Amino acid sequence: MTLASLEQSWKHELHDSWRGDPLAPLELPSVQKCQRGGMTLVTWPAGHVGDIGVKFRASCLYCGSWRCPRCAYGVAMQDLRRLEAGVLSRGWWLYAVLTVDPAAWENPWEVYKMAGHLWDKRLRKRLERRFGKLTYVQTWEAHRSGWPHLNLLIAGDGLQRDVEQYAHGQRTAIKHGRPRTCHWTAWRGSRKATAGRLRGKVDRWSDWIEGSGFGRMKWLEIVDSPAAAACYLGKVAREIGATMWKQGDQRPLNAPRHFRRIRSSRGLLPLADADLRWDSCRGWYQLSQDGGLYEGVLVNRPIESVDPGKLSWSELLPLIARRTTA
Repeated sequence: MTLASLEQSWKHELHDSWRGDPLAPLELPSVQKCQRGGMTLVTWPAGHVGDIGVKFRASCLYCGSWRCPRCAYGVAMQDLRRLEAGVLSRGWWLYAVLTVDPAAWENPWEVYKMAGHLWDKRLRKRLERRFGKLTYVQTWEAHRSGWPHLNLLIAGDGLQRDVEQYAHGQRTAIKHGRPRTCHWTAWRGSRKATAGRLRGKVDRWSDWIEGSGFGRMKWLEIVDSPAAAACYLGKVAREIGATMWKQGDQRPLNAPRHFRRIRSSRGLLPLADADLRWDSCRGWYQLSQDGGLYEGVLVNRPIESVDPGKLSWSELLPLIARRTTA
């Protein structure tokens, strides 16, 4: 089967947001092309289309998707640097793991579609009514069953003051079958409201998350310091990067197109710009290299079969014409 025929078969499937099997991985055309190694970016100095003697450059075109087996590790390393910069910019965090109740949803696809609403319009509003403005970082993962869960870091001056009013301390807990020291807090189950009609009554974390559409409480602890946050972040980032080799891939591969598995407060995480990309891993050429601008087209061949010295304008001009009339 040719790449062109594959693209034709994908068109109808991608037009419909419902894929039939909510547990099946979403196979995007760009990821499929990248896996097949079928695309090469050919560039030349800008403004020199058709010039005889121009030197072409060829580079392997990677899709840059966290869904792609070829690109996932490089993307994870980029995400690590962004997450590290954002989390270490705060000195106090509360860490939670949130699940969903499968009985309350038709399928995992619907949960992914509602992920932003569950947090932004429901749980975050509940929290900010009580504690004021919050800063957050979250990563979405998939359980082996295909149902998603959320790793959440939240911080805020009002939240910190409220949490620290309650008993807390170091405890040993069994997590993933192994003992681990964590910073337990009585706030999660014993908190009482300090204002409004609930003043003096129990007003708990577990009630907020379940009332917002999440499942029963799985985990909540205080992250002690920037150093502890860095250690925790290293663990999370390592798992994101190594998830393909874990027993049970935890990337949300069955999520809809454009699903953002990493979300944060505006401006907290650095942009994924050239300074943070691992370009040597991902194989991208910058179009402003060597003090000049470059333009290019995609050649539907793997880079191994493209010799820049043997390329000709007669081969590239139809691709250029298609690009300019598209």
